[in-house]
Amino acid sequence: SNIGDNNVTLNIKDKSGNSASGTAVVTVKDLIAPTVITQNITVQLDTTGNTVLNPALINNGSTDNCGIAAMTLDKTTFDCSNIGDNTVTLTVIDVNGNSASKTATIKVEDQLKPIVITQNITADLDASGNAVITAAQINNGSTDNCAIDKIEINKTSFNCSNIGLNTVTLTVTDVNGNSASKNATVTVQDKINPIVVTQNITVQLDFSGTSTINADQINNGSTDNCAIDKLILDKTTFNCDNLGDNTVTLTVKDKSGNLASATATVTVLPLSPPVFSNLTQEFCAIENPVISSIAVNSSYLKWFKDASSSQTLSANTALTSGIYYAANYNGSCYSDRVAVTIIVNDALAPTGNAIQFM
Repeated sequence: SNIGDNNVTLNIKDKSGNSASGTAVVTVKDLIAPTVITQNITVQLDTTGNTVLNPALINNGSTDNCGIAAMTLDKTTFDCSNIGDNTVTLTVIDVNGNSASKTATIKVEDQLKPIVITQNITADLDASGNAVITAAQINNGSTDNCAIDKIEINKTSFNCSNIGLNTVTLTVTDVNGNSASKNATVTVQDKINPIVVTQNITVQLDFSGTSTINADQINNGSTDNCAIDKLILDKTTFNCDNLGDNTVTLTVKDKSGNLASATATVTVLPLSPPVFSNLTQEFCAIENPVISSIAVNSSYLKWFKDASSSQTLSANTALTSGIYYAANYNGSCYSDRVAVTIIVNDALAPTGNAIQFM
């Protein structure tokens, strides 16, 4: 408290009791620098990627013989670029202007995890039945107080077995090794139509006058990027009204409900013609042969006198030598006509003498 000029009085007294006094000025000075004691500390960056340092955090009990007036640091603000060890200098100034400095190590850390923001997406399977996504498609603006190093997802490839909702995990790692994760939904869908391949076929009406086909007979190797669910044919039954070429449509549906169609031609042939063991048959006139006498392997049969006549012959029509035409039938359905040659032989005249002697 006496720093500066101080007036003092000196009194002198001799042995005879005489005395005298005089004054003088005593100047008190403090030339001793403070004793600076520092400590190393670790600080964490905040959500903005910054931290501010107070000198008191570095001071570790610095002292002065009179009193400390102020403490300062040569660097008080730190950001992401200062991650790791940093040297700072603490300067202590006493009340008399004396100062001293000492360094300390400031370890700057970032322990804040990234903020992960995801978005749900839809992935369409390609013609091979596959889809590939990237982490960038799932990321929706994830952030970090310093900087993001990498963004990863736990699943990037999908196929037909993944159609529907799939949960994926997005993991964000910052430049300081902190990481955080969040889920998102990937909806996998198949919007590709099947490829329809058809083939033309020929069918013959049976003895009931009909013919039935199925989609497999028209299909000729149709494919889909995933799997075919069903084959649908717009017409499967044919009768006498459909003789000749008929256009049918094959529709292929896959398991995702996608449809595609293609046409094919179904050629309908008439009933099978009757079968004869012999197309030339002989009879004797004396047997009085009739239509029903002709040998044929069919129970659905009608006979005609010529190749084009619509007039049928009854079963008891007498046979004469010539060509007859037979066709299988059912209702209004007829097969192609088969020509059968009929030979009716007359009885032979007897031979020998008119008079016979015994």
